[in-house]
Amino acid sequence: MANHRSEVAAALAVLENAVNRCMTEGVCTSEVSAALEYLATQATVKWPFNQFRRAIGESTKDGIEKEARRQVLMASLNGIQRRYAPIERALAISCRRRGDIFSALKQSLERAAAQQEPTKSEQPAKPARKRRKV
Repeated sequence: MANHRSEVAAALAVLENAVNRCMTEGVCTSEVSAALEYLATQATVKWPFNQFRRAIGESTKDGIEKEARRQVLMASLNGIQRRYAPIERALAISCRRRGDIFSALKQSLERAAAQQEPTKSEQPAKPARKRRKV
């Protein structure tokens, strides 16, 4: 499952990078296509993937067309990310709960250890050594 999460995160990062670069260069690359294909195979809603594919395939000449393409890509990316948001939220909650459990366990162990080990003031005093008279 961790491997799947990292692959999803990597694919989403590729798409986000493509959106960031779309104003200055062509983003219709095999890497972007592979990321779209990987994410689309697991999705039930296909419109954001189809819209993203169409937008990266269009040629743009001027700044207005490039900005329009960037906005379409951003909207598509948001739709794609929303598909994976419930999974990421559930994992974040799970990790947070696991962290709470571990911190509670640690505190419980520390309390138990403190109860078992007497403090310095509670430790019995060593008997005084008697001096030998010579």
